Amino acid sequence: MGNIKETVINRVIVEMQQWIETKVLKRLEEAIRSALYGCKVEEESTELSTCMDDNMYILQVFAANKKLEGRKEISIMQYVRHAKNFLEDINKNYRNVTKDDVKVYLARYSQNHKPNTVSNMKQFLSSFFTWLFFSLISTGKITAGVAQAELK
Repeated sequence: MGNIKETVINRVIVEMQQWIETKVLKRLEEAIRSALYGCKVEEESTELSTCMDDNMYILQVFAANKKLEGRKEISIMQYVRHAKNFLEDINKNYRNVTKDDVKVYLARYSQNHKPNTVSNMKQFLSSFFTWLFFSLISTGKITAGVAQAELK
């Protein structure tokens, strides 16, 4: 079950990101993937999965993935801050976000910020939703038929 494997890998990366450098973190991820290759990982109870599907967890995984991409800590903080602000503002779980949620949020945000700031925020949110979309597809938690929010 690939999605449980991904969850385990993501949990280890999130836990270790504060303790090791990006280069070592990337090697750790590779080593874990190699060690689990060909193994079947099964979930013992559904409580763990339910608990880890919340917004804070997905933001931690997103941050860990940005670190794996080699982003600087200050950039990672900006990506996460904008995604967190969005999710808190709309008061929804990331799985329930709609295109309208994004459009309304962008309209409100645009009223109080300069165009360059709005453009940067769109870039951060676009990165989050693109990563989220492809992460969920790879774990089987979303189908390709689900509409992505337009951030252009």
